[in-house]
Amino acid sequence: AGLIASSYDIAACVCLTFVSYFGGTGHKPRWLGWGVLIMALGSLVFALPHFTTPPYQVRVPERMGLCSANHTETCVGEEGGLSAYRYVFMLGQFLHG
Repeated sequence: AGLIASSYDIAACVCLTFVSYFGGTGHKPRWLGWGVLIMALGSLVFALPHFTTPPYQVRVPERMGLCSANHTETCVGEEGGLSAYRYVFMLGQFLHG
């Protein structure tokens, strides 16, 4: 969670020199427009997991981590494979920065 939140500050530090130089010498409304479009793209990327992940399934806490002895039903404690979405959140925060 800290790395996702820090992606905003990392992008701000990387782009600070370029934005301050070209924003001071160039066409300011054009640079502002491009910045707003990049932030909009970052917002769409940040919202993307809401539309691409499967619906949330409620799990009973007392059955988590337990499997059936005769393997007739699937294990409840298995991961859903959503940990790769942290990179999507980091990209969204990076674009916001």
